[in-house]
Amino acid sequence: MQHSKKIMYILGLFLSMNTYALEPEYTAYDKHKAVITCMQHIYLEKYQEIPAEEDAFPLCEQRFLSLSRTLPHKDFLIAKNTLSSLENASSSVNTTDHSIEKTTNIYYDTMLGIPTEIIQTDKSIE
Repeated sequence: MQHSKKIMYILGLFLSMNTYALEPEYTAYDKHKAVITCMQHIYLEKYQEIPAEEDAFPLCEQRFLSLSRTLPHKDFLIAKNTLSSLENASSSVNTTDHSIEKTTNIYYDTMLGIPTEIIQTDKSIE
């Protein structure tokens, strides 16, 4: 019985480490900055008047993981550095303003939890 507990513990540890493994080229600093952006948005949007009931870190960490699997690191850096104005984009990257805007939208939509698909409304309720 003791042996099976040890195996389950090691398996759980491996799975938890693997779940939050960074995609190639992403750094811990990239994760840190993206998670902070996400947490600031959540706390400023929901908890200015009342204290937060739960920690937003796990949610923001999941959002970063999703983002890192969706956006190549090069595009992540463009989006992170662009902020809200397209003029800050790196001149060494050969892209159009539309593609930079799309990349920036993917970054912020994912990290801020904004749905990227149009949600169909139920017409029977109206």
